[in-house]
Amino acid sequence: KYPPAPAYMRKCTRDYRIPGTDIIIPKNISVLIPTMAVQRDPEYYPNPDVFDPERFSEENKVMSKENAYLPFGDGPRKCIGMRFAMVQSKLALSLLLKDFSFTLSERTPLPLEMESRGIVLAPKSGVWIELKKL
Repeated sequence: KYPPAPAYMRKCTRDYRIPGTDIIIPKNISVLIPTMAVQRDPEYYPNPDVFDPERFSEENKVMSKENAYLPFGDGPRKCIGMRFAMVQSKLALSLLLKDFSFTLSERTPLPLEMESRGIVLAPKSGVWIELKKL
């Protein structure tokens, strides 16, 4: 729902015609890619405000629009640490889920109010989680 980077900036390296249109992006023009807007667009994600992890399952990947989910960017300049971050996150999460249950603390204000911290998007008041040993 909230990408770490709300937008990416890229420079067009050659004249580019947007497929299916007469629009040409000239060489050397900077292009803003609004990842947060794309990831909350119902055209790409029906009911974007509903928590639905199944939308990222292997079965649903074939139905999803290519390049609509961009947590690490895309193309030749996407984050070089993507694989490491994914493996590290899965490992940490699996180790924590093995021993703890998680609940959202009442100290977390809902709905979340986001703010930009440099190039990163983050909850203004943080997210407070309560862990209980299983």
